[in-house]
Amino acid sequence: MNLTSVRQPRFASVAALIPIILLPVLLRLPAWAAGLRENPLWAAAGLTMPGSSPRPAGLPGFLDMEAGWTTQALGSLAARQWRDGHVPWWDPFSGIGMPLAAEMQSSALFLPYILLLLLPAGTVLLTVSLQWTGGLAMWRFLLRLGLGPVAAVTGAVCFELCACFAWMGPPLFLPVAFLPLFLLGIERARAAALRGRGGGWRTTALAVALSLYAGFPETAYLDGLFALLWALCRVAGLPGVRLGFAVRVVAGGVTGLLLTAPLLWPFLQLLPDASLGPREAISMAALAIPPPGAVQLLTPYALGLPAGLTGHDPSGWLLHIWGRAGGYLGMVLALAAVMGAAVQGPNRWLRLVLLGWVLLFLARILGVPGAGLPFLLVPFQDQIQIFRYSEAAWQLPCCILAAYAIELGGRRRQVWLAGLGLALAAAAAARVAWPLAAETLAAPRYMAVALAWGFASLVAGMIAFAQPRPWVKAAVLVADLSALFMAPLASGYRSPVLDWPAIRFLQANIGLQRFATLGPFQPNYGAMFGIASVNHNYLPVPSIWTDHVQAHLRPGADPVLFIGNFPPDAPGRPTNAEIMAARLPAYAALGVKYVLAPAGPNPFNPPPPDRTPGLAAAVTLDPGASLSGTVTTEKRAVAAMTLTIGTFKGLSTGMLQLELCGEQGCADGQAELDGAPDNEGLRIPMSRPVDSTGELRWTLRHLGGAPVAIWRWPAPDGPQPDFAPRYLSAAIDPVRVYADPIMSIFELPGPAPYFSVRGGPCVLTPRGRTKVDAQCDGPSTLVRRELSMPGWRVRLDGADTGLGREDTLFQAVALPAGVSRAVFRYQPPGAPAFMALFAAGVLGLLPWDRVLRWSGARRSRRASAGNSTP
Repeated sequence: MNLTSVRQPRFASVAALIPIILLPVLLRLPAWAAGLRENPLWAAAGLTMPGSSPRPAGLPGFLDMEAGWTTQALGSLAARQWRDGHVPWWDPFSGIGMPLAAEMQSSALFLPYILLLLLPAGTVLLTVSLQWTGGLAMWRFLLRLGLGPVAAVTGAVCFELCACFAWMGPPLFLPVAFLPLFLLGIERARAAALRGRGGGWRTTALAVALSLYAGFPETAYLDGLFALLWALCRVAGLPGVRLGFAVRVVAGGVTGLLLTAPLLWPFLQLLPDASLGPREAISMAALAIPPPGAVQLLTPYALGLPAGLTGHDPSGWLLHIWGRAGGYLGMVLALAAVMGAAVQGPNRWLRLVLLGWVLLFLARILGVPGAGLPFLLVPFQDQIQIFRYSEAAWQLPCCILAAYAIELGGRRRQVWLAGLGLALAAAAAARVAWPLAAETLAAPRYMAVALAWGFASLVAGMIAFAQPRPWVKAAVLVADLSALFMAPLASGYRSPVLDWPAIRFLQANIGLQRFATLGPFQPNYGAMFGIASVNHNYLPVPSIWTDHVQAHLRPGADPVLFIGNFPPDAPGRPTNAEIMAARLPAYAALGVKYVLAPAGPNPFNPPPPDRTPGLAAAVTLDPGASLSGTVTTEKRAVAAMTLTIGTFKGLSTGMLQLELCGEQGCADGQAELDGAPDNEGLRIPMSRPVDSTGELRWTLRHLGGAPVAIWRWPAPDGPQPDFAPRYLSAAIDPVRVYADPIMSIFELPGPAPYFSVRGGPCVLTPRGRTKVDAQCDGPSTLVRRELSMPGWRVRLDGADTGLGREDTLFQAVALPAGVSRAVFRYQPPGAPAFMALFAAGVLGLLPWDRVLRWSGARRSRRASAGNSTP
C-alpha cells in the first residue's frame, strides 16, 4: 500500500465531501425541529426565564459552563471589537477592566472563526465549522496515508462525531479541530523529504498557529504531544532523509509559534503578575476520574445525560465524575480501534504504538496505579487536567485505527475475541458503577438503556467487522457514533425566553457605572451585552485585582471565579449577601451602581432570625395606635431596623414610624406601608444612627391609613416584635428599582463616578469609556476607574502624557487649568517586537522553495544563454 497520497477521481472527492459536510448538520435537525436549543446562553447566563428547563435534564453539547462564560460571552465581545475595527486587547466590562486577548481562553484573536459569534446561534455555527475543519483535514490525512475513500471518509466522520465535539464544548475543544491538520502537515513534510523537494512546513505552521489562537493552551499542548509521537514514529523508514524531515517539522513549528507572537507575548507578560487560582496549590497529577465513571467510556450514558443527574445523587460522586469526564469511545469505535491495531497489513507496528498510546491515556485518566509514571516525563503535567483535556490525544488515534480496520478487514476469530473482551470490560465497569446508580434517582433506567444499546451495538459491530465489505462496517460505526452524538441534544432548552426587560433596564440606566451580582446575570455575560460587571470569570487574572477582591469585596473568594454566588451559601457561615452587605461601601467606591439578587426577599433587608413554627401571633396595629418595649442589640450604632409585618394581602396603607432611644438620645424612622410585602420584613431606616449599649427602647406608631399586623414571638417579658438591627458599618441602603421572576435589581446611593477629579474644581464630559473632556479652574488630577496596568497610555490634547495610579488600582492623569481632552488607549507592552515576530512568521509561510527553484532556474538559463553567445 502506498504511503503517499492516492489520487482519486474528481467525482469521488466531491462525493466524499457530502457526509463530512452534511452529517454535523443533519444530526442536529431533529433537536432543532423539536424546538430544542443547545446555546450555552440558556444554561450559563442566569438570564433564562422560568419554565424552559431541559427535559431530560443535562447539558446539550458542553460539559463546562466556560462554553458560555468564556467563549460565548468574551468571544462575542472580541468579535464586536473586530467588527468595529479594533483589535480586542482589552475587556472593559469585566472586573474593573481586564486584558482580553492575553487571557487566551477568550479566543479573541481566533480569526476568522471568532467572527461567527456575531451571527445568531454563533456558538453552534462555531462548533459546526470546527467539525468541518477537523473532518476535512482528517479525510486528507487518511488519504495521504494511502487509505481508500470509504475508510478515509469514515475516519473523518468518526472524528467529527467523537466525544470531543459531542461532550466537551468550547473552549475546551477549539484546538482539537487542528490536530488532524497537524498530522497532515507532518505527512506532507515526510513526502517532501522522500522526494527531495522543498516545502512541507506550511501546513504544520498553520496547524500550530490555529491551535494556539483557538485559545485553550492545555488542549493544544496535549494535542502537540500526540503530534510529536506521530512525527517520531514517521521518521522511521526514511533512510538518508531523516534530517530533512526533522528540519521541515521543526521549521513548521517555529513558524507557527512566530505567527502566534501577538497572542503568546501578552500572555507570557501577564503570567508573572497574575493569579491562577486553585492551580497554584493543587497538583492535577494526582486527580483522575472516580472508578464508577469508567462505565461511561464504553456506555457513555449509563449515569445519565451529561451532568443531568448530579442534583439527584446524594453521595456527590456524580459531580466529580462529570467534572472530570474526558470523553467516551462507545462499543463500536472501541472494537474498531482494537481491530485496527490487531489486523495484519501495512504500518502494523505504528498501529500497535497508537493502541498502546490510547491504553496508556485511558489508564491515566482512570487513575490506574502506576499509569501516571510515564507522564512524570511530561513538562507541566501537574498543572494540566490530563483526565479532561486529553480527549483528542486518545480519541483521534482511535479514529485512525478504525479507518485501518475498515480498510484492511480482519479475521472473524479476532473480531469475536475483541468483542468478548469489550463486553466483559463493560460489564465489570457497570458492576462498579451500580451502587452509585442504585442510589441516584432515574439512574438505573439510564444504565439499563445504555447497557442494552451498548451490547446491541457491539453485536452489530462484531457481525459487521467479521465480514469483508467496508461500507457495512462504516455504516454500523457511523450509526453508533451518530446516536451517541445526538443523545445530549435532547437536553436542549425548549423555546427559552431571555430576560430582556432586565437587560434593557441595565443598558438604559447603568451608563459608565458597573453592577455586582449575587447570582443572576453571570459573568462574563455583561461583556456580551455591553454592561460592565465588577464580577469576573478569568484565567489568568491580574493579581492586583484579585488582591483587592480578597481584601475589600469577598474574603476567601476564588481568584478565578468571582461570580457572586460561589462558594455557595452553607449553614453556619455568613451568606454571600451578608458578606456583600457589610462591604457595600467598597463596591460603591468601584463605581457599582446596581446589585443584582435572585428574585425574592430583599437580601439587604434581612428577615428576623428564625423562630419556632406555630408560636408566632399577630397583633393588629390600628391607625393612631402604638406599641413599645425594649430590644437587645450589639453594642454598636444602629442605622435601621427590620421587623416582620402582615399587610392583610396588601390592604395595609399609611406610614409606620419607629422611635429608638438609647443613653445618648433618640431617633426616629418611617416606612411606607403601601405596597409593602405581606408577611415579610419591613425595613425602617433611622433619621440618624442610634448608639446602643446593648439595649434600646422602642416605640412603634401607625400614622394613618389602614391597619397593619405586627408579628410577635414569645419572649421572657411577653410577646415581642422580632426586630433585626442593621448597624452603621453597613449603612448603605440599596433601593429595589426593578424586579421580575428571575432577579431584583437594587440601586446603591452615591456610587463613585467612572471619571472623577481630585484637586481643583472641574466639569467633566465623558465621551464613552476612553475619552473625556474637562474644563478645570485650576490644576487637578483626573481619576479613571479602570484597572491600571502596563500598556495603558493617555494622550492629553493630542500629546502623550504620563499615566499614574490612584489607590493602587485606578488610572490617574494630571489635568491643566482650562479646557482639555484625555484619550486613553491600551496595547500590550512590546507591540513592535511581537508584531515583528509575527511578520517573520508570515514571511515563513511564503513558498521560498518555489522562489529559490525559480531563481535557480533563471540563473541557469542566463548562464546557458551566455555560454552560447558567439
